[in-house]
Amino acid sequence: ARYVLHNLDYAVKQTLHNKRTALVTGPLNKEIIISIDKKFTGHTEYIQKITKSNGVLMMLASDQLRVALATTHIPIKDVAKTITKELIINKVKILNNDLKTKFNIKNPHIKVLGLNPHAGDGGYIGKEENEIIEPVITKLIEKGLNLKGPISADTAFIEKNEKIKADSFIAMFH
Repeated sequence: ARYVLHNLDYAVKQTLHNKRTALVTGPLNKEIIISIDKKFTGHTEYIQKITKSNGVLMMLASDQLRVALATTHIPIKDVAKTITKELIINKVKILNNDLKTKFNIKNPHIKVLGLNPHAGDGGYIGKEENEIIEPVITKLIEKGLNLKGPISADTAFIEKNEKIKADSFIAMFH
């Protein structure tokens, strides 16, 4: 565990010193690392701590799909209370900026997934979409961001009926 964390520390510091590089991480055995660091929750949070960053965003990406995560490495029972307007604004802004600066997408189209099944079904299966997610999307659209949502996570990745392909999705939990 100490060796793994030493290598991660080294890689992060080297990346910080050379702005022309990027850090790509692979899976770690968290159980082993937690045996020496009880507060370790994952790469994202660990790198945020090392770099003293105000905001970070985990993205799972391939050539065909990019999914950013609003929350990371927390129990599902804690997700709803962690989803706030401020959190979503922060994560969407990071994603939008990174799609522009790191992926060279001029006007990124981001689809924001709901938290609840069927994106809450108008409040029937949860109120987070109506009370938190939708108002944030409206506010950010007014500021010029190209967003759509909240979209039901169970059908979000079916594109045959969509005219505009998403450059990225942002999901509420990991």
